Amino acid sequence: MKEFDFDSPRQANLVPINDGERYYKLLRLSDALDISWDADTCAEWERDKWSPCLPAFGQYAVTALVVQDFFGGKLVKDPDNDHYWNIFEDGTECDLTREQFAEGITLLAKEDRTREYMLSNERSIKAKTPDRYNTLRERVRRILGE
Repeated sequence: MKEFDFDSPRQANLVPINDGERYYKLLRLSDALDISWDADTCAEWERDKWSPCLPAFGQYAVTALVVQDFFGGKLVKDPDNDHYWNIFEDGTECDLTREQFAEGITLLAKEDRTREYMLSNERSIKAKTPDRYNTLRERVRRILGE
């Protein structure tokens, strides 16, 4: 795993600075997500706990899908913590919602998930993941001018 001392509470293994183009594109995406997250893009069962003070809370599935839109790679899940994030083709992990977990929590990519699964399984439909993803994706694209 590639390590980088990232300047925010996100994570330490985002993208190495020597991959300048991807690094800066990911920083822009991260900023756009910060602006775009809201209660309406939060997982249904966690909305009552969502707060602008921790905007990444409950945004794990939809954020992982948006990151995949921009960077490709795999969608992975830690079922013990019910959390999704991305692993890029070169093995670099990207978890832009990691800050919702307390320091010291270890997340393990135990399962791979397809985007089709994440957008169509029964739990995702109940959580309105497709609608939340589309809302988040469109906000991010507007901010980035895409």
